[in-house]
Amino acid sequence: MPATCTDLSTTGSGTDASSYATASVNLVAGQLYFISVACMKSSQAAVPTVTGASQTWRKLWTEQISTFSRLTVFACMPSSNASGALTIDFGGETQLRCGWSIVEVAGDIQTLGTNGDGAIGQVRKNSSASANALTVTLASFTQSDNATIGFIMHNAGTPGVTHGTGFTEVGEAAIESLGIQTQFKNTNDTSVDWTVSETNQVIGIAIELNTVGAIAVPAAVSAAPTSNGASAVWATHHDLATATASNNTGSDSFNIALIEASTTSNQFLGISRGGMVFPTSVLGAQANILSGHLELFVAGKTDQLGGSGEIALVNFAPASDATIATSDFTDGVEMGTTKQGTNLTIAGITAAAHNRWVLDSTGIASVNTTNNTRFALRVEKDRANTAPTWGNSELSRIYGHFGSAATNKPFLQLSYEIVPAASFLMMF
Repeated sequence: MPATCTDLSTTGSGTDASSYATASVNLVAGQLYFISVACMKSSQAAVPTVTGASQTWRKLWTEQISTFSRLTVFACMPSSNASGALTIDFGGETQLRCGWSIVEVAGDIQTLGTNGDGAIGQVRKNSSASANALTVTLASFTQSDNATIGFIMHNAGTPGVTHGTGFTEVGEAAIESLGIQTQFKNTNDTSVDWTVSETNQVIGIAIELNTVGAIAVPAAVSAAPTSNGASAVWATHHDLATATASNNTGSDSFNIALIEASTTSNQFLGISRGGMVFPTSVLGAQANILSGHLELFVAGKTDQLGGSGEIALVNFAPASDATIATSDFTDGVEMGTTKQGTNLTIAGITAAAHNRWVLDSTGIASVNTTNNTRFALRVEKDRANTAPTWGNSELSRIYGHFGSAATNKPFLQLSYEIVPAASFLMMF
């Protein structure tokens, strides 16, 4: 059965408040639920939280424009039937108005994973401070059966959103000058678009929804062991068996793959190698991986040390999947040197956006459907053990969401088929 989408409650409140309660909603086990929250404030718009109906509502993305308008999307997948009102809370910060759209996605939606994370593929956004149309561009979909959902907020006042070509409007409401809308398509669409009745602020968020045969597996553990500290020649840092730190902060400025030069000619200060562990055992022994990619949100990058830098996806073998330690740094031992896909050039990586490393046949074979899968990201010159061209305090790196980040964790997006177990007919 193709995926379907149903409106449960799309409305809001024009009352100044720091917390809002929705109507009671009924949630069905194994279905996927979203709530998009649009808010306006006279100054910095707060990031809300959502609680209620005995669920953990996971924040997928939040986007702000012009400091006082914000759109945030949350999701959950109940393990048992539940009901109740939801509370949208702004942590004591009073909003001028708030709108919300609660929708249910049913049908052949992916149920493997934790709390719906297997069903959530790529998430993209776009915004404009002054427009009457908006398009959120998605990358290519994992499989043709995957569906598309889009959420928009605008400040054009009365309901006036025209859904994109091929999309069905699920819910729409206007709360004074604040408008909110959800649209859905049960097939692929890489251009999620809307038209609004008048020019004003608009924010859109679009999501690829995995159906059976595709799954997103967020990293359960990720950290970047780093050799940083004293200035030393290349081999001292590269060949170090145990790093001086294993960083797993959720900061946007967290170095994932790095080479850093010191102020001393032809010496370096550190190397970072970003390791990740993905709980792919949810797929089971009968799953056959067809294709896949690693998706990572890169906040920023630096392409110095001679330029033309690349980031390689490689094999990874930490001593423990529970914690990535400083001892998981050794070149060719824990931190592998075998490429698992095509390198991305640092110049070609898009900052403040999601980027993909597509798995090649080696990478696909590395996906373990009965246990965890482990990959790492390294600067290519680190992987190849080729000292880069030195430059005073120069860097070759990518940094972004990693480790303990609550949203935008790195994830594997996989397409698979189930191969029936062999059966034997015994004749007597």
